[in-house]
Amino acid sequence: DYSLAMGAIMMLAFLTVIGNLIADIMYGMLDPRVRLD
Repeated sequence: DYSLAMGAIMMLAFLTVIGNLIADIMYGMLDPRVRLD
């Protein structure tokens, strides 16, 4: 089903972006030397 596939891909992309954002924030907290430019 096309709509189901699109929904799954959108969810996966969303989770990937959220995961990267959380990992970036956590890395910044754990390593004070890293600063957001």
